[in-house]
Amino acid sequence: MQASHAMWLRLPRVLRYACTAGLAAAVDIGGFGVLSTALFALVPGALAPGLWVVSVGVAAALSFLLAAAVNYRLSAGWVFDHEWKNARRAGRFLVGASLGLAVNAGATTALAVWAHWPPLAAKVAGVGLAFGFNFSLNARWVFGRGGQASQARQDR
Repeated sequence: MQASHAMWLRLPRVLRYACTAGLAAAVDIGGFGVLSTALFALVPGALAPGLWVVSVGVAAALSFLLAAAVNYRLSAGWVFDHEWKNARRAGRFLVGASLGLAVNAGATTALAVWAHWPPLAAKVAGVGLAFGFNFSLNARWVFGRGGQASQARQDR
């Protein structure tokens, strides 16, 4: 048990981020599936197509924010070796997550509504686009220069 726990701690940073991002993506996509299904049941698209468009966007936004909270907590401590209880860093992360939300929800909504993709497929594409954007921003601005991380761990 100790050896496998130590192995997880020694993974290179990019693989640790892939793990946390993968978990956050599962929270995001799963949350979107549950929320969009519930909202669709409340507002059937055939009865109110304009409200269906809004419900897809709302489900995408809420599931993304839940995933961002999971991602921040895991990324701060495990990926970037920073204390997660830092208001400035949390604020920066929220700014970055909000920009990522625009990428994610915008792509999801555009693909589902205007390109007529199935909503879940559109959400997967939105998550993929936001992943690259968020990793770059987190590595450079949120947890990058001037951070508390040990250089040795950050370089892995």
